[in-house]
Amino acid sequence: MGCATGPEVIAGRSGTIRTLAESSKARFADHGDPAGVSEQQQIIEAAHQISVTSAAIRERDSEWAPAIEWAAYATVAVVVLLLLWKLGIARLVRGAIHGAT
Repeated sequence: MGCATGPEVIAGRSGTIRTLAESSKARFADHGDPAGVSEQQQIIEAAHQISVTSAAIRERDSEWAPAIEWAAYATVAVVVLLLLWKLGIARLVRGAIHGAT
């Protein structure tokens, strides 16, 4: 589930819970344990509700994501400019500009 959305992951895992609870419910029934059967039925119903509810969840991006992205690009630009300056490339550009005039 590497590329699954949050709601897809939730729905998938609640399906796994339902499957396990149904298996346990059958074992409780085979052992004649009505309390265990009832408890597993509650788990099955809760897992179903989680699956149904997760379908209504809409994922959204963080409000801060665009600002953080912009800040990251600005930081990279400043670092590149400083690196070029420290490497002396700015002197070459200045010399080319002044030499051309």
